[in-house]
Amino acid sequence: MRAMLTSVMFSCLFAVGFMVPTTVFADGPCQWRGQAPFCNGSCQPGETVGERNKQGPAGSKKCTTGTKVKCCLNSICTWRGKAPLCNAKCQKNEDVTAESKDGDGGATCATGKKKLCCKD
Repeated sequence: MRAMLTSVMFSCLFAVGFMVPTTVFADGPCQWRGQAPFCNGSCQPGETVGERNKQGPAGSKKCTTGTKVKCCLNSICTWRGKAPLCNAKCQKNEDVTAESKDGDGGATCATGKKKLCCKD
């Protein structure tokens, strides 16, 4: 019994140690955080804010207080474009996930928008 338990534990540790998912969220590189009616959405370490509003994803309940936040994995997504003339473009292997004049929390664009680009 002890040998079997040791074998099972080793197999689980071996599997956990080498299985690294490329996308953590079911919906891709981003996930909405915050739940109505009293939303207080915030991103976790390793995530960047892609969007913030009271509605969140289409069809979800609107916040009475606070906001929902769309959090994207730092390892997969990055903000492109620098103020004041943003006009950002994603690279060939990236898709636009969000657009904003002040997206990354830095200086606001005078023209154009910053884009949150995520690897496809």
